[in-house]
Amino acid sequence: MKVNGHGKDVTIDGSGAVIEVEEEVALESMPGATRAAIEKAAGSGKITRVEQVGGGKQTTYDVHMRKDGKRSEVKVSGDGRLLPAD
Repeated sequence: MKVNGHGKDVTIDGSGAVIEVEEEVALESMPGATRAAIEKAAGSGKITRVEQVGGGKQTTYDVHMRKDGKRSEVKVSGDGRLLPAD
């Protein structure tokens, strides 16, 4: 779904409880350490989308990028640590 022009996905379990919310966010709105980790991971690539993922014990960010015509994705914690892919 779109909210204020940004993509937003909500995962709900069978009982109707919200399990996870993914919302597209602007890189400029991110905490400094997280933004720095994302920019370092992208290197000379282009960041195409950043999604804030919440619903668990911590907020993480899924970062979609393109470099040399190839798409890739990294996951970054709210404090700027690179996390293992799902």
